[in-house]
Amino acid sequence: MREHVVLMQTMGYRYNNQKERLLQLDRFLQRRPDLSGQPLTALIREWTSTGSTAQHALDCHLAGRTLSTALSRADPTVEVIPWDKRLSQQARQLYRRPHIFSH
Repeated sequence: MREHVVLMQTMGYRYNNQKERLLQLDRFLQRRPDLSGQPLTALIREWTSTGSTAQHALDCHLAGRTLSTALSRADPTVEVIPWDKRLSQQARQLYRRPHIFSH
């Protein structure tokens, strides 16, 4: 994960949000050594189940997509996690937009 973040940042991308998501995934995996050897989709599914909000599920999904895309570049046999439009819509619906009531 670190190599991927460094590569993307040297290419000129800020990559701050993705870096933070991958750090959260790394912290989760360090707390769960029983998951070693599991496929990436299973790891992301387990991580998603630790939270209760739609935003957490979306963040987990985005981190999984980022990591699976990076891994598939190095090894074409790695399956890229498909985009889940439903998660994005759920997180967007639950996001509260600020509203100004007076001038």
